[in-house]
Amino acid sequence: MGAAPLILVADHERSCRDRITRLLRRIGFETAETPTGQEALEAAARLKPSLVVLDVSLPDVSGYEVCRELRDEYGHQLGIIFVSRERTAPADRVAGLLVGADDYIVKPFDDDELLA
Repeated sequence: MGAAPLILVADHERSCRDRITRLLRRIGFETAETPTGQEALEAAARLKPSLVVLDVSLPDVSGYEVCRELRDEYGHQLGIIFVSRERTAPADRVAGLLVGADDYIVKPFDDDELLA
């Protein structure tokens, strides 16, 4: 049996990163965490995750910019899911999908919603 898929969680809120990684590990995924956009880009290049769970409001590089760079570099074989507490209007969600995200989840989220 091969290694579990790796999911990169990039979120400036430690409590949110911890919650997401706990959920993902519970169902068998490997995880890595970063608090900034630049670290997310570096970790993605180094670790080659299957999925990135990406906060829109990162402290250095916007999650939208990170998403666009990841899409340009890895195409659609890399899954990207946005999460956001601040950017929750329909226009924000549409913008996230237009820059390349596969989904956009508003915080606080239900555990089952994220896992689905």
